[in-house]
Amino acid sequence: MEHAISRIEKLEGASNWSQWRFQICNMLRTQVHDGRNALGVINGTVVPPDSPPADAGQDVIAAYNDGMAKFDKLDAIAVTIMTTSMKKEICSMVMMHKSAKEIWDKLLSIYEQKSGQRLAF
Repeated sequence: MEHAISRIEKLEGASNWSQWRFQICNMLRTQVHDGRNALGVINGTVVPPDSPPADAGQDVIAAYNDGMAKFDKLDAIAVTIMTTSMKKEICSMVMMHKSAKEIWDKLLSIYEQKSGQRLAF
């Protein structure tokens, strides 16, 4: 994975956002864990499991813990791929976000709006 990430040009800003987004989405599609790919974490098709009820049995709690571990693994993969493919300045803008989806949504809010405004002119 590291070799493939190194071939992705680092996100510098609006100037290379479209190409970077395309390459990152393709890279995340290739990162599969337990039959799900990391792209699903940023687009919302892979979500953490619901918390078990307070009176849940050990089997329900074990299933929840297993589901969270699998989700956390995919989330960590997505965060690592995205943040290692960003310039320091961009990374510092998203560092406060905890999940890959939050980071992705922040980037979309910054760069998709700017791209749309450019197209309007």
